[in-house]
Amino acid sequence: TLLHTTWRKRFSMRIAISHYYWDYPESEYGLPAALARRGNEVILSVWKGDSGRMRSYEANGFRVFMLPGVNLASPMGWAKIKNPYVSGMKALYDDFSPEIVDCQSHLFFTTVESMREARRRGIPSVVTVRGVMAKRGFVVNSAQRVYLHTVASRVFKDATLVRCLTESDALEVERYGCPRGKVRVIPNFVDTEEFAPDAECGESILWYGRFVEEKGLRHLVAAAGELLKSDSGARFVLAGHGPQREAVSRMAEGLGIAQSLSMPGAMDRKGIVSLLRGSSIVVVPSTKEGMPFSLLEAMSSGKAVLASDIPGINDIIKDGENGLLVPPSDPAALAKGLSTLRKDQALRERLGKAARRTILDRFSERTIVDSIEAMYREARGLAHG
Repeated sequence: TLLHTTWRKRFSMRIAISHYYWDYPESEYGLPAALARRGNEVILSVWKGDSGRMRSYEANGFRVFMLPGVNLASPMGWAKIKNPYVSGMKALYDDFSPEIVDCQSHLFFTTVESMREARRRGIPSVVTVRGVMAKRGFVVNSAQRVYLHTVASRVFKDATLVRCLTESDALEVERYGCPRGKVRVIPNFVDTEEFAPDAECGESILWYGRFVEEKGLRHLVAAAGELLKSDSGARFVLAGHGPQREAVSRMAEGLGIAQSLSMPGAMDRKGIVSLLRGSSIVVVPSTKEGMPFSLLEAMSSGKAVLASDIPGINDIIKDGENGLLVPPSDPAALAKGLSTLRKDQALRERLGKAARRTILDRFSERTIVDSIEAMYREARGLAHG
């Protein structure tokens, strides 16, 4: 069999976490690893990126299953969009016999498949909403709206409980057929020991994540060009990968600021920690978010954060208290905020300390995983009540 079933009596719950795909695997290991540390038996399934044979491996106390499948967005001509349909889910769940399934994001067919298997077995399912909708251009956004009113609406109705990261998302999912009584608002968490303030502190302005439209990178590069006119010593680091990476690089070259902007590519966790140590400011210029891990990690690391004033961010940052907020899609406001932080070390230190306190008080692993486990137990009670 795929799993050592003889040892299962040692575990509190058997939890199957269903993911779609990932650009940064380590960022998705946090929840299953935390659940495993608490004595739960956890598996994480995800599309392996092609239709080849399934493979699996151990990771931080849980097991990852990379399932074969096809990208259903490809036949529609959306080469840069991923929405996989995987095979092997039934066999995996037959062997593992999960007691609860946690489906990551309502927007993907992997969630539809996982919930179908949960219904077949009469076990509860949780859907975790990681942002209600992604911004991907007019055509894709229109397709998402159709999906939200049809497939996702059915997903919300069939789920035992729905976890939203923010109150704003909780309100928004109601528009797509999610009963409010099913919603539990539980934010993301951060490893406060791994992401902690350090004596080292560089001077770079850091952004990291996926190079996609809603991250606001065009606005950040435009702001960088504006700031460098008066502050030629500013240095930017944009780390990550994604479909807009080349376009961002070309934009920097066109503005003549490529020499002031480094793009080191995707980083593992140690690399991100190193980048944070080398930065004095972290900027999050997104136009739409769920609840970005980069924001939580930067705040936990005691960095001064400049971010867009949008839901998912302003749920965490209070302007002038634990970070600075500026209007989204506003390069001039970004440049002004960056200039303010660059010139005022005392302000950076004050905001960074307050940011760290915010994370310790509200977003630590212990606090959030307590709530997630309670949600799982509630879902089990509802399913078997």
